[in-house]
Amino acid sequence: SSEKWIIKKIISDDLARSWKLSSNLRRRFNLRESQSCLNCGNSARTRILAQAIMNMYPIDYVRNLKDWVARSKKLNLSVAEINSCGKLHNVLAKIPNIAYSEYPPARILPRIYFSIKRIRNEDITSLSYPDKSFDLVLHSEVLEHVQDVNKAINECRRILKPNGICLFTAPFISHRKTVQCAIINKKSGRTINLKKPSFHGLDNREDNMVWWEFGNDFLTKYKLKIELYDPEVMTYVFMIKKN
Repeated sequence: SSEKWIIKKIISDDLARSWKLSSNLRRRFNLRESQSCLNCGNSARTRILAQAIMNMYPIDYVRNLKDWVARSKKLNLSVAEINSCGKLHNVLAKIPNIAYSEYPPARILPRIYFSIKRIRNEDITSLSYPDKSFDLVLHSEVLEHVQDVNKAINECRRILKPNGICLFTAPFISHRKTVQCAIINKKSGRTINLKKPSFHGLDNREDNMVWWEFGNDFLTKYKLKIELYDPEVMTYVFMIKKN
């Protein structure tokens, strides 16, 4: 029932206008980013990502991701978490063979912070991991903030082992085509906005800027599959599988 969740209005008026969301779509995106569990704090989106992980690597007698991680040692999976997957990170961090990284702007958090915390600093478009390093690669709400999506997806494929899987979420509206929000001027290197800039997060930092509003051509362009979809909260979990 609704009493089990914390539900907030996450989508701002500006973002709703920028995305041209109907009131119904805005409601569903709000649920996606809130509907937080009172116990673990995970949003609807991150809970669905957790379910996709358990679907791809099933373990008997597992009720939730915490149970799955506790029993996952026998799978001996090597996992890359590229930027924290929300509150899931607190559980994923207990996987024995996990490589966790972030890509923060240096002006917000200096590299020394990540050195002290022993957090890798990785750019998803140019990962330092060797080829064929991981069984499972995870990220959530990253690609819409990446200028070169093709490079990012190719890097995820590159670091997967044969038969490895990348699971990720990104905002996606299936009834329209992808909208490019900004480009880079090749001569000056400056960002040119193709529409009014929109941002995700607590402030309008450049690293939170949305470069892409993904639509139905996203799947075919990057050869993606949908592993899991919950229409009530507008959440898709996309999959890349290394052959």
